[in-house]
Amino acid sequence: MDAALRELDEEIGMTAHGAVQLAAELEQRPDGRRDLVSVVIVKDVHYAPRWSLEVEQVREVELESLPSDLAPVAKAWIDAVLHQL
Repeated sequence: MDAALRELDEEIGMTAHGAVQLAAELEQRPDGRRDLVSVVIVKDVHYAPRWSLEVEQVREVELESLPSDLAPVAKAWIDAVLHQL
């Protein structure tokens, strides 16, 4: 979970956060390789947005109002988390 917090700091300029919870670990096989993805929920994130090569946009939305054009892999991660809640 430390890696997720470091990424939030580096990519969106996280300045503070609340509870951190491992929500799911998902196995994927992109290009035939085994890849393990850890989905972490970080509550009460405060941040100062900054420019990043890896993040196109930061938006705050309710789960019920997620954009319809999410990447298929992102939809799968969110669905896996919702099934665990």
